Amino acid sequence: MTTAVTSPSPAPAAPSPASARRAPARLGGLDLARALAVLAMFTVHLGAPFTPEPLEEAVRTASHGRSSALFALLAGVALAMMSGRAQIPSGAPLAAARGRIAVRAGCLAAIGLVLIRLDTPVAIIIAHYGGFLLLALPFLGTAPRRLFVVAAAGALAGPQVSYLARSGLEGLAPGGWAHTALVSTGAAPFLLTGMFPAVSFLPYVLAGMALGRLDLADGRVRARMAAWGAVLAAAGYGGSRLALWALASPGEAARVGAHTYFHGAVPLEGPAWLLTGVPHSGTTFEVAGSAGVGMAVVAACLWAADRAPGLTAAPAAVGAMSLTVYVAHVLGIWGVRAAGWGQAPLLAEAFAVAAVAGAWAWRRRFGKGPLERLVAAAARRWGGAAGRVLPAGRGPGHRAG
Repeated sequence: MTTAVTSPSPAPAAPSPASARRAPARLGGLDLARALAVLAMFTVHLGAPFTPEPLEEAVRTASHGRSSALFALLAGVALAMMSGRAQIPSGAPLAAARGRIAVRAGCLAAIGLVLIRLDTPVAIIIAHYGGFLLLALPFLGTAPRRLFVVAAAGALAGPQVSYLARSGLEGLAPGGWAHTALVSTGAAPFLLTGMFPAVSFLPYVLAGMALGRLDLADGRVRARMAAWGAVLAAAGYGGSRLALWALASPGEAARVGAHTYFHGAVPLEGPAWLLTGVPHSGTTFEVAGSAGVGMAVVAACLWAADRAPGLTAAPAAVGAMSLTVYVAHVLGIWGVRAAGWGQAPLLAEAFAVAAVAGAWAWRRRFGKGPLERLVAAAARRWGGAAGRVLPAGRGPGHRAG
């Protein structure tokens, strides 16, 4: 008599740690902060919507410089979000993340160059944005504390180095090889002399990367971010006034203090100009002040989105598809100028309503914005090849195990 031997049914395989972990939820507060950055740019280009005339100039002045700085800070946060959040990437994941981000940077630069060709009065940050992402790639595997240190070092040394380098550029003979290599190719404008010089804007991106590596869902992290933001803002704007009073002659202080706006870098008339903290001056004081304001804004937006998700959903949609909204607003400005409607009443209000209502409706119906979808598809398709071309070695901040 034979006995049938039945093997026990295999136990179900335990889920892998990767499959067991749920994908982290999207932080609506970051979308809200990005929306504020984009809408603040609207006020710079079109005027402050829904604002009484006596306050309109104050709102525009507050938006100058700080909106683009917040945009760059959030670019760094996005880099961290796209490359593991608190999990610092290394090895193959780091190379893959670099490849995807490099493709995104190329797409943004191409879109920005097309917008520049429209010759609108808007200083197009998107082309620079792509360059900032490429410059940040070597730091993608760096720990948050070291990122903060590098960002602070860049903010302290970069503007001074820029001042000396621009002084040297003035002595170059036009048409010479050095002038051609640095100026005619666009390298000097991108790095030093343009509206968004990388030497002053890269610290925002690196600081944002450090923030994105933290647990932004933790209330204690948000509280510390807001506190440090307030300290930096006070040190930047208050320190500028104190430094002008203590280090510059009364005449120099008056001359520097009379300027409330610059175009990316201070004049080369004397070192006293490096003590200003006004928008788009590119000084250490401006970088500290604008970074502090940006950190406080991000902390406040994270808090507001958590406590009032219904009220913040519509404006947050603008931030969730900020590339599409930014490009649409530049095309809109080009269109109204071409039609001769540049001085039309309620233009700022019309743009603001169209941006918020359009983004909210699109996001509810289709999800991701059209340009965001295209850029993401390009990054998925060609990012792997770019990652193989980019060096994948053990970058700064690599952690074994």
